[in-house]
Amino acid sequence: MMLLPTLQMLLLMFLLAMLGEPIRFFLLKHLRMFSDLDFIQALILDIYLGGLILYVLAVLPFQLFNFFIVLGFTMFFFLISLFAHFDSLRKYKDFSQVKTLFSKNNVKVVDYLLVFGMFLFLLLFNIGALSGLVFGGIFDESIHALKVQVILENGQIPMTLQPYLPEGIVYPAASHVIFAYAVQMLNLIVPKSVFYVTLLFKALSVFGAYFLGKKLSSGRTYALFLSFIFTFVSSWPLYVVWGSNPFLVGFPLFLVNLGLFFSLANAEKNDIAELVVIGLLFGYNGTLIVSYIQTLTLITFIVCAYWLIRRRDFGNRKLFEFSIMLIAALLVLSPFFYRFFVFYPYPGHNIGLPADFLGYQTTRLPFTVTQALEWAFGNLSPHYLLRFLTLFMLGGLALWLWKTKDYVDVKPIIAFALSLFFSAALLSAFSFFLPSDLEVISWGHQGIIIAISLNILLAVLYAKLKNFFYNLKPERVYVLFSKKIFRNVYSRGWFFCS
Repeated sequence: MMLLPTLQMLLLMFLLAMLGEPIRFFLLKHLRMFSDLDFIQALILDIYLGGLILYVLAVLPFQLFNFFIVLGFTMFFFLISLFAHFDSLRKYKDFSQVKTLFSKNNVKVVDYLLVFGMFLFLLLFNIGALSGLVFGGIFDESIHALKVQVILENGQIPMTLQPYLPEGIVYPAASHVIFAYAVQMLNLIVPKSVFYVTLLFKALSVFGAYFLGKKLSSGRTYALFLSFIFTFVSSWPLYVVWGSNPFLVGFPLFLVNLGLFFSLANAEKNDIAELVVIGLLFGYNGTLIVSYIQTLTLITFIVCAYWLIRRRDFGNRKLFEFSIMLIAALLVLSPFFYRFFVFYPYPGHNIGLPADFLGYQTTRLPFTVTQALEWAFGNLSPHYLLRFLTLFMLGGLALWLWKTKDYVDVKPIIAFALSLFFSAALLSAFSFFLPSDLEVISWGHQGIIIAISLNILLAVLYAKLKNFFYNLKPERVYVLFSKKIFRNVYSRGWFFCS
């Protein structure tokens, strides 16, 4: 029962990657920020580049998102991808060449197998556990399935939900385009597409964590540790049973964008082409779920403010670079900004609602500005003991760095994690001062983003422990152990003699 949906999701992942691969291979590979990507990093980036292409087809008001055009694009980009890698495929048709390649890159192969193993575990674990459900949750999946249906019927993202509802589609719907693509390519019914595609992107969080880890440090330590944390430790996304569909679809891309932003913020100078591409990825992340672009924007301003204080010239350059990046992001989001401003004067800030509309029900608890922090710590782990151990380890990391002063190698990563923490916390606190009819900031989403920053700090601790034990030579351990025994014997002998 779980074999068919698993194979379908793997096929969907392959098709999305084939859509995005020509863009990465012919355009992005020549940019410094994307020139050193390994196989897994390229794969997760290709998947979202493919999603971005589909979003452009669907958002243009020309009814381009129909089965035949989408199938034609898929086949064309698949052939282009084969052409791009034709020489490599021909080179490795001989098994001896493949064997030589594996022997030269055995460490990378082991890393790939570990990360793919974690991805498959998460995918199979969720599909197996949830295959007994029909469509997931009746609330989230039903709402998103309706938007997918009108996209399929209109061949584009329409202005309203007609003929089913008169309301306008104001909230960005890029994730629904991916759901619609799965319906077209895999012949799924719409609710099941929403349900199973969400599980795929939930598992792809492992690849997103790997990408982020590789950008935090060029070695393999952070990539593997972060992949492990998001697979086996963090509640999010491991224990999400249903719902939160667009947020889950955008979650791996948010991790990718965090990695790109870390490299961007610490580089002396960045090309305009790189800034535009990263801005487009930021904007696409916002069309999947607005919470991500909100956090990325605020952390951008925090980093700019830091550099303007520390190094004025460098800060001014970063301000210019980030401005280009955010303008590119706004370009991707502009269709939905247009709808937001056009529909804002109507009751409920939308068209099609009755004139006596009384407003939306708030999701915020009264006088609980720290709600997101509580949500963040709750998402560290579903088990109280593991949650306590995680907080204990984070406290141990702070004490270790304070006592040893050994933080030069991890200072940029810790600063980045804390910037992410405070960005999400500030947005969450600010959401409690917005009117109930303008809840454009989700405290719950920001709480989960806070948990990401804590997971990064947890990876820092693992990396420090790994380096500590790796550099601890056996003879040094023997000396320390011998001194301890000598002290114990001496103190006990002195005690008995006295």
